[in-house]
Amino acid sequence: HRLRLQWQMKFFQWLQKPQIMAWWDSESNWEEFEKRHLDMIMSPLVFPHIVYKDETPIGFINYWFVEEDSDFKPYFQRNTVGTDQCIGIPELVGKGIGTEFIRQFTHELLLKPDIGLVITDPDLQNVNAIRAYEKAGFIKSKIMNTSEGKIQLLEKKRFFI
Repeated sequence: HRLRLQWQMKFFQWLQKPQIMAWWDSESNWEEFEKRHLDMIMSPLVFPHIVYKDETPIGFINYWFVEEDSDFKPYFQRNTVGTDQCIGIPELVGKGIGTEFIRQFTHELLLKPDIGLVITDPDLQNVNAIRAYEKAGFIKSKIMNTSEGKIQLLEKKRFFI
């Protein structure tokens, strides 16, 4: 489900969880969060969604088109999108759920004719996330220094048969 304005508070609460704070750069007060993420929600280049397991909201996932001024533009074509995600319920971390929703979401993205490559950029030290992305079909590409620190860039390409 596309993230609606009313989901901002839930997303903000998830970002305050220790398992997410360790890896996500997020605001700790509501006013700063609301300004930053309202811009994201309203951007025509960013597509945020809430992830559900059965009928329960459990996490966040988005995709965004790589822009001219991003850390990644020199490396990718116009049909490249990035993705970010998190599981907001600590008890669900490490159970394969993240891998599955990343696999499903990126599979759907790569069926779109205007998307040929999906990238993701976890912190180099976030080995659990890197392993989940690899299980979801991503391949390690390169280690990069970005404006957010040292990351492991991973790619998932559309395959033609």
